[in-house]
Amino acid sequence: MTLTAALPSSIDAIAISALFDVLVTGIVQDTPIWLLASWLSGKTQAGFHVDGFLAALLGGVIVRATVLFLLALGPRPGERTP
Repeated sequence: MTLTAALPSSIDAIAISALFDVLVTGIVQDTPIWLLASWLSGKTQAGFHVDGFLAALLGGVIVRATVLFLLALGPRPGERTP
């Protein structure tokens, strides 16, 4: 069985507990990425700064919620896009 076979055909078919797991896992992944981006920006003088862990956590929540929302709005499997 492949990974894609284990995934549901759309985000609407995911159980609430599985959706919560995806949300929490995404936030756990996104938070250190915000912190890493802030640290790298400080090293390169790029001008991007995150003010601590809570700001990075909020950024992770916003990014992951936006991703899940856009997945719910996106095309369904089997639909043809122009």
